[in-house]
Amino acid sequence: MKTLGHPKFLKKVNNSAILNLLRDTGPLSRTEIVARTKLGWGTITKYTEELVKQGMLTENKKILKTKGRNSIMLDLNPDIKYFIGIDWGSRSTSITLVDIKRKCVRKKCAETNSGLSDPISGLTELIRGIIDEKCKDKIAGIGIGVSGFIDFSTGEIIKAINFPALRQVPLCELLHKKFKVPVFISNSVNARLLGEIKFGMGVGVRSMIYLWLGTGVGSAVVSNGKVLMPQAQECLGDIGHILINKNGPLCKCGLRGCLEAYTGYEKIMAELNARKHDKDEILRTAAEYISRGLFYMIQLYAPEKIVIAGKYMEFGEAFLAMVKKAIADKLPRERFDTRNICFSGTGPYGGAMGAVELVWLNLYGEGGAHVSELVQA
Repeated sequence: MKTLGHPKFLKKVNNSAILNLLRDTGPLSRTEIVARTKLGWGTITKYTEELVKQGMLTENKKILKTKGRNSIMLDLNPDIKYFIGIDWGSRSTSITLVDIKRKCVRKKCAETNSGLSDPISGLTELIRGIIDEKCKDKIAGIGIGVSGFIDFSTGEIIKAINFPALRQVPLCELLHKKFKVPVFISNSVNARLLGEIKFGMGVGVRSMIYLWLGTGVGSAVVSNGKVLMPQAQECLGDIGHILINKNGPLCKCGLRGCLEAYTGYEKIMAELNARKHDKDEILRTAAEYISRGLFYMIQLYAPEKIVIAGKYMEFGEAFLAMVKKAIADKLPRERFDTRNICFSGTGPYGGAMGAVELVWLNLYGEGGAHVSELVQA
């Protein structure tokens, strides 16, 4: 176990502080890094010199227009490392190749055939297809978000309801053997939340509930500026399986009366197709059920904001207004202001970009993300 004063631990912490600062802010001088990190000048000089020698940082002279010494600006080297992020859904899979400065170099969205006896082979081909000659030897790691019961301590998918063939599958280990890089796994809704807080409506928000309404229903939480990430086989913020009615319809998870059994996108679409003239009534009923789930989440986490994502976004602002009204009927504004409910702002690649952040957090995050087991190269 590495203690707080262990040299290797201190090196990792200090390097992480420098890399994260430059990744978030862009080029800075050593003087500015000292001021922002509160680390000593000697510490910053030592570690930045090492990072420059490793190729992680570049040095560029900034020419000042006024009198004074020109500054040497430090920045991340965008060509040193690349990251692969995957949002592996039951209907579609999005994949991105991103450089160290969060610039998306390549991206692709493909249909998923979740019924295949070997769905991992299709996933493997997608990964191979996104890697080009320029970066094939510079991949820092692969992050993947997938729905299901996951052992985050081992990277094993215990059961994925929408992928019948995925039972007791050590996904991180299998992908590591194929690509020889660290692999990290998260529940898909947590990966999408990571994308939202970096690129969407969650930027700068310290307390938030992220609600995914699609084939499945799920949620993830930011509390006091930290993403609540599960460890081992935990389930955190799993709103989809909040009990609505103990005698209700059978859910895919095996229980009865779950929120997902009432509001899953496929069920709602089946009702809309069968009762075309009752659209408002059907959506209003769904909004009522969803508001009950959110009621409990609001009581537990006291969020500043709620972001709704997934296929339900196609129902537009009219549906969002129904959710707001249903919550306002249950909670006074001083408990939660429904004006702070909005749709996601990340688009179809939000989950994949969030999976990239998953890799970064595990490799370079300050304190680590505690999301999954790193398969060592």
